[in-house]
Amino acid sequence: MSLQTRLAALVSAVGADIKAHEARIAALEARGGRILGTQRSYGTNGAYAAATSGADLDTTGAALLQIAITPTVPVFWEVNCCVGSVQKTSAAYDYAYALLHLNVADQDGAQDVGAIFTQHSTVDTFGFRAPKHIFRLPAGGPYTCNVRWSASAGTWNYYQDRSWLWLEGKYWAQ
Repeated sequence: MSLQTRLAALVSAVGADIKAHEARIAALEARGGRILGTQRSYGTNGAYAAATSGADLDTTGAALLQIAITPTVPVFWEVNCCVGSVQKTSAAYDYAYALLHLNVADQDGAQDVGAIFTQHSTVDTFGFRAPKHIFRLPAGGPYTCNVRWSASAGTWNYYQDRSWLWLEGKYWAQ
């Protein structure tokens, strides 16, 4: 095979690789800003349950309030949560977080993102927590996000009804 023939074949192969790469970039750019998927988890028990510091909140006493994704491209994952009725049952001022807990830190180092509130049973018996965050994730995974309770002290309950307890996510290409 002549040098000219080999050079032509190499240019053709490189050209095909460049075209394929450009097509992948165009596909990613076309998806940018468009929601690629959504996830939802809701409470399913119309009653209060104890919130224990360091424990993950659940929907019924058995299933975690949790969502998950395994993206094929780098994504932004917007996660919103509502713990709509938090009851403080001990007579002292204490604070508590509802934390969005990602199973691994994202590309910006975020892993636990929370909403805090201080309550006292005789002053503000009921409150709510609504943490939200946009995580920046590389392709791969899997990634899970659940809601973790963290309190300074005291006794707490949260309402597990669908209208009062939910976690939702949506993601799009970076």
